[in-house]
Amino acid sequence: VDIVQALGRALRKKDGKDFGYVVLPVIYDHTSHEIDNENFQEILNVVRGLAANDERIIEEFKDKSQNSSRVVGAREEIFRIDPELLNERELVDNLNIKLWEKLSRFNWMPFKQAREFVRKFKFKSTNEWKNYVKSDQRNDLIPANPGRVYKSNGWISYGDFLGNGKIATQQRVFLNYSEAKQFVSGLNLKTHIEWLDYLKKDIKPDNIPSNPQKAYKNDGWIGYGDFLGTGNISNKKKKFLSYEECKKFVEPLKIKNIREWNVFSSSGKRPKNVPSNPQLAYKDNGWISYGDFLGTGVIADSKRKFKSFNEFKVFVKSLNINSSKEYRNYLKNNSLQLDIPSSPEQVYKNSGWTTWPDILGKGLKDAKNIDYLSYSNAKKIIKKFKLETSTNWYEFCKTDSKPEKIPTSAKRYYENNGEWKGWADFLGKED
Repeated sequence: VDIVQALGRALRKKDGKDFGYVVLPVIYDHTSHEIDNENFQEILNVVRGLAANDERIIEEFKDKSQNSSRVVGAREEIFRIDPELLNERELVDNLNIKLWEKLSRFNWMPFKQAREFVRKFKFKSTNEWKNYVKSDQRNDLIPANPGRVYKSNGWISYGDFLGNGKIATQQRVFLNYSEAKQFVSGLNLKTHIEWLDYLKKDIKPDNIPSNPQKAYKNDGWIGYGDFLGTGNISNKKKKFLSYEECKKFVEPLKIKNIREWNVFSSSGKRPKNVPSNPQLAYKDNGWISYGDFLGTGVIADSKRKFKSFNEFKVFVKSLNINSSKEYRNYLKNNSLQLDIPSSPEQVYKNSGWTTWPDILGKGLKDAKNIDYLSYSNAKKIIKKFKLETSTNWYEFCKTDSKPEKIPTSAKRYYENNGEWKGWADFLGKED
């Protein structure tokens, strides 16, 4: 509006006035022969305002851009350049290029012509179209947002405009839920993941939705088990026995631990109203532990309160046992003693734990009375077990496989004998 009013004032007749002038400031770089881009925006706004009221301006720049030699009407001169200050040809060329790039939107290609032009590229998706729009190949007479420009002039969809036949999801007409179920059941898909893999093959009919849970949300949707025909129902929608009822069912099965429960759960014998993951199903409805659920009374180490390390040492010495193996045999027969851990190495790791001989009261003093193998003979035997690190060695010592003639504290024992050459050598990694 301001531009039109300013133009009106310039053209207003007045005694003694022969001409009306519109002055457009331009910052021009003599070195690069370019027009400053930021300041050029002000020029563009003025010319747009003029172009909206005088189609001759559009014709002027269109002819310049297309190097046309035709003359449109008797146009007045738009630019008057002082040749002593500027190179007229260079300035006009720069203005013509920059202005036409912006003004071309006033003169878009007709919809049918634009559609015919675009279809030659055989774009498969709107993403490919967007990449084309951002490239240097784009025709300036075709808008980047054709849906908006041609909204009232023939626009249907991108599938129609690009010629790939695709229809936006919100514009598609799908089969009803029962018909879609009937089609999908013939695909023999078992899970939601298999459904997603099927979608990737791009062979799904257009009248079947990719997101059936959304498309049929208020028209019959129950779950993927129902949709695919498997009958499976997610845990969130299943109706299980109460926690106490489930415990009564499990108790006669005499399941001792989680591993045995998992075997039973996947055996096909578990009723549908009994969850495979009870710790999740009953998380806020009575769950305590697997020991409570299975009726064994066993509680995970992480949830038990143990003796202090010194109390544990005193207790173990009172058992008068000679090895970690005997300690574990004791636990098997006294599983209800909840204040001693099954893995004391882990529980007391940061509370003073060293080695089993130390805990059992059979340190080096007693070890001297044991006829251990020589370093070289011990190496030969240990090499067969293919241990990699000292950590592997101490884990190995917890098993029944460690020979009694080789000390658990091998490093300390063979160092005192002057034979130790390092873990890599002892485990046979440097042979």
